[in-house]
Amino acid sequence: MIKKYLITVGNVSYHVLITKDGSKLVKFQLIEEPAQESPETIITKQLDKLFILDSIHSGIGRNDSNNIYKIVLSPILRKLNIKHDYIPSTDSSFISKWSKRFKDITTNTTILFISGDTSISEFINSLPKVSQRNINILPMAMGTANALANSLKLNCPIDTFNKFLTNKLVSKNLPLYNVIFPDNSSKLFFIILSMGFHANLLHKSNDPKYNGMGVEKFQSASKEILQNYDLNVAISIVQSNHTSTNKFAYFALINTPNLEEKYLPSPKSKIFQSELHLLGYLSEVSREDLVSKIMQGYSNHLNDDIETVGTIYKPLHENFDIKLPLWDGKSPRYQYEICCDGLLYNLLDFVSVDESRKNTFSLQFVGSNIKGNNIKVLSPLST
Repeated sequence: MIKKYLITVGNVSYHVLITKDGSKLVKFQLIEEPAQESPETIITKQLDKLFILDSIHSGIGRNDSNNIYKIVLSPILRKLNIKHDYIPSTDSSFISKWSKRFKDITTNTTILFISGDTSISEFINSLPKVSQRNINILPMAMGTANALANSLKLNCPIDTFNKFLTNKLVSKNLPLYNVIFPDNSSKLFFIILSMGFHANLLHKSNDPKYNGMGVEKFQSASKEILQNYDLNVAISIVQSNHTSTNKFAYFALINTPNLEEKYLPSPKSKIFQSELHLLGYLSEVSREDLVSKIMQGYSNHLNDDIETVGTIYKPLHENFDIKLPLWDGKSPRYQYEICCDGLLYNLLDFVSVDESRKNTFSLQFVGSNIKGNNIKVLSPLST
């Protein structure tokens, strides 16, 4: 059990007792004590509109013990008289539908996401066109994958809520990247696009048998992939003046240093810099070496140069294409699996009328403004 200080209001200090089971946050308890600290200055800047979006099935899901909104956020916001709308998701399509209704909201907006990364991606991808507004996003790490929150060092949702209430966050533009598939459909992402081991891992761990396991489900799914999958895909990066082709077991384009709280596979990535790092482990390495390279992320430090034999690690700054071999109808479909911020696709499902595009998709650097929506992230001052 961990005791976290939250906030002092008048002569009362509020703390939260957190019970964990591995990576899983299984219980919150709000407690009041006589104030030992001086009352903080609470949110001095005007909040035009505040939403709290709770992806109630994310992570291990919400129950009476770990419902952080009901146990912690709601009573504190009521105590501080901070007006807000609480939006609990009801099904897998809820967030996209809710985002599309945002055309009627013209003021600057702040959204606290009690979720993982995929909920944020679903929201951004479904936003309607508006004249101009700012949308401030604050991730509260309650999902299975919390790469954005962890890269911002917002690992604990209680600490995050404290920083939000006490004005210890600053709004920064979030660079976005657009994937254009062979049929010209597109998806935005801001964390990772992957193929090979990482994409297969996300697809495999989406199996219902892993529900409720938290981040530990990735460990179980990875064993099956390493034992049974042919991790050998030729991938070409086609730039304006250069094409490079390698055979990869692991291929990722990453904009955050962390994928988990203690897993830092891309140490030179910077969230607020419009730049993708290619992280690739070549198929020529043994399975033992591949595992070692993947696990290296648990001992990396920020700004480490991790390129070595069998590892390609380099920054990309301009639009480019990704090209795979044409499918022969016999090679495994999983070699064409794609993960895009937790959203799962297969390149073979995107039918192109243009023969030259059927095995190719494009990456565009598009900035933070999408259809008039300027996407910002509330970040600690030191990030």
